[in-house]
Amino acid sequence: MSNTKKQILLVSFLLMLTLVALSLIHFGTNEKNFWSFNIFSKNENTLKTVFLDIGQGDATLLEFPDKTQMLVDCSKDRRILNALGRNMKFWDRTIDYVLISHPDRDHYGGCLDVIKRFHVKKIFYTGFEKKGDSFWEDFWSHIQSDSRYEPLSEGKKIQISGVDVEVLSPAHRELESRTQMSNETSIVLKIVYGHSDLLLMADAEMDVEKRLMEQYGNHLDVEVLKVGHHGSAGATSEAFLQATTPRYAVISVGQENPYGHPTQRVLKKLERSNANILRTDQKGDIIMYVENGKIYVK
Repeated sequence: MSNTKKQILLVSFLLMLTLVALSLIHFGTNEKNFWSFNIFSKNENTLKTVFLDIGQGDATLLEFPDKTQMLVDCSKDRRILNALGRNMKFWDRTIDYVLISHPDRDHYGGCLDVIKRFHVKKIFYTGFEKKGDSFWEDFWSHIQSDSRYEPLSEGKKIQISGVDVEVLSPAHRELESRTQMSNETSIVLKIVYGHSDLLLMADAEMDVEKRLMEQYGNHLDVEVLKVGHHGSAGATSEAFLQATTPRYAVISVGQENPYGHPTQRVLKKLERSNANILRTDQKGDIIMYVENGKIYVK
């Protein structure tokens, strides 16, 4: 074999090793997601939503058609960084928006790690204060004094690259009347792209569902429902499923969690509604693409 051919083979081998190493860095070692590595998004008209597998907690990464990114909740700890590493380009260090749905640690606990690791342009939160929780109070002191912080409440609409991000809850009156029930202050988001809609419920439960049905009616009809409060018994009423009629029901939940989430009662309701049930404890990261009016699940 000539020296030239040997050099070509050596260079090819080194390139292959480099690509494998980069993919491992990008993913970590979560074998449920190992084979989903893809440097490029589908195309410029795609809304990509990743329901991140972060154990018992919540984190959803939205990538809009213009590549703007929004992270809704950050899990309970630094594991959010591994989850983002699996789903963002390894050179990407910008997350345009971070939204904190409510002050439960399994939703905001990793947010400071995200803010330190990435260039975050804006931080959204309701402003509800969870008094008596020292971990939250320390976190809130950082966020409240940050110039990037912007309060959110019902009626706010953010338009990004042809996608509407609508805040359906909470209303100001709910924030004023709630003292300990932080779940009821959850930011409920409706994501609208063309004729496809996603509803992210955070930890909102049946009281919030009831008000949403009374206030929004048919506007709640969506293709994708991110099930409230990890599938707990206090959320996802039969009436709410009839109002939302989801094609897909996504549950962010940890394996063998101590809360019994999702409950059998909620799973039975979802089965009766004919929704396709997708769980992060079973499937790992759940990736959805909305493109040309169609939804693709990976």
